[in-house]
Amino acid sequence: MAARAVLAGMQVLDSRSQLDESIRPPRGWLGRAASQRMEDARAAVRELEMTEIEDLFVEMVQQGLADPRLVRPQEAAMLATIAYYPTARDQALRLLRRPDAHRHVELWRTVARMTPRGCQPPVLGMLGLAAWVSGEGALQVACIERAEKIAPHHPLIALLGQINAAAAPPVLWDQLRADLFDDDRVDDAAPSDD
Repeated sequence: MAARAVLAGMQVLDSRSQLDESIRPPRGWLGRAASQRMEDARAAVRELEMTEIEDLFVEMVQQGLADPRLVRPQEAAMLATIAYYPTARDQALRLLRRPDAHRHVELWRTVARMTPRGCQPPVLGMLGLAAWVSGEGALQVACIERAEKIAPHHPLIALLGQINAAAAPPVLWDQLRADLFDDDRVDDAAPSDD
């Protein structure tokens, strides 16, 4: 199993403490700098219309998926800020598919490590959902537990908790995704103009 994970580009962690450390928010002066970046990101987002926010989020997620290691702290702050907006979050979740879910895990894990603790819940929600879809149940649970300490009633965390309590298999994401974004089925089924 570990060999398959490495070949898929996933991190293999030896213990729960390593797993928790992999999503730990910045502390000390790094935490203060991250908080300032969040304030700057909030100010920038307030200047945008909702459609601009959604489009920016999708664009940034797509760029981050290309190589999560290249996400800069300012970009992480924008992703964390926009993740608070449910309609923008939904646009990004449309991109989550099982074959590349591990890339979403690495993107949101990277963002989580650069996001101040108090701002982590939507990021942990995105990470936890990607972890579930990619079959990383331990990471999903770590995200739920950390986020519940900060924002126990966050809707994405509540959804993750329900998925976890039901022991829902990752393959269920295909149907859940179709149900959540049923206009994708219409788009996928629409005849092409070619």
